[in-house]
Amino acid sequence: TADGNGRFVATLAPMSASASPSTLSVSSNGDAVTLDGVQVGEVWLCSGQSNMGKPLSYADGSAPYIADAGNHNIRLFRMTANNGPSTTTWQVSDSSTAADFSAVGYFMGLDLSEDLDVPVGLVQATLDGSNISEWEHSNGGTGDAYDAMVKPIQPYAVRGVAWYQGESNGGDAAYQTKL
Repeated sequence: TADGNGRFVATLAPMSASASPSTLSVSSNGDAVTLDGVQVGEVWLCSGQSNMGKPLSYADGSAPYIADAGNHNIRLFRMTANNGPSTTTWQVSDSSTAADFSAVGYFMGLDLSEDLDVPVGLVQATLDGSNISEWEHSNGGTGDAYDAMVKPIQPYAVRGVAWYQGESNGGDAAYQTKL
């Protein structure tokens, strides 16, 4: 049942990881939505500033990884520049899409995929040149980037968070506390 703003939450029972593409169907009062190619695995939030957002194509020696990207079960949901989840869709990693994946995120996802043998989803939420105050409401932060890209996907469950930010806070003695 949707709330007054049209929002609802569907809670699924825990599932074992599966790389086998499945169909997920949701129906209510005669209306139905069907999603094909659904997999179950690890999902990680990769967030921060431009270092986290730097594309795989910029990484030294990335060409063979880009060419081989279709052989790994990695997907990317990419939000940048305070553009939230409504501006993107999941992309399957292959030789035509991987060049635009976060390099840090892709290499982390590749390691996870190979070590755990499960599908890996990467949710990229990055804002170039951002200060940590844009990612938090405590310690005097405005939380603008957090509000635009992270809060809208909650309570989506993630396995963990990879954070790559700090350059804009160079010399900030309170950075560890803010982090």
